[in-house]
Amino acid sequence: MYAVSAPETSPAWLSAAATAVAISGAAVSHMSAAAMHGLPAPVTRSSLHHVTQRDGRTRTVGHVRIHSCPLPETHIVSLADVPVTTEERTALDLARTFSLPEGLICLDRVMRRDIERSGPPGVDIRFAARQPDLTEAARDRIAKVLADAASFRGAQRAM
Repeated sequence: MYAVSAPETSPAWLSAAATAVAISGAAVSHMSAAAMHGLPAPVTRSSLHHVTQRDGRTRTVGHVRIHSCPLPETHIVSLADVPVTTEERTALDLARTFSLPEGLICLDRVMRRDIERSGPPGVDIRFAARQPDLTEAARDRIAKVLADAASFRGAQRAM
């Protein structure tokens, strides 16, 4: 089962956001970033919120799971003044954490959004695959994130 959830304002989520802001170069990531972007993500029973930092060790503090993994600046955007992994990086993180099908569901939504944003008004997404100019930029952005992440733990399984 998959869900698309709205950005949260629970105390636990605010704690994750505060953690991302407090740790230099960190960002809200994984399931929490999917919620921020409104992307589909597997439904889990976990109440943890996720943050990725560049250095240190992976650990859980309260309701925040802090992952340690390379995090280039190009993989971070700001949403509501909170650093969050990009849609492409978020999809990769989900594929690395869960499985390829879960990552593909999220990546498919990312590509569709990209085509809808960059294509002509009213573009019919069902026929975009037949229009390489619409899909090329989206594929290039995803390919760049995959190339950046080739050495990350779990990345080979996700690719």
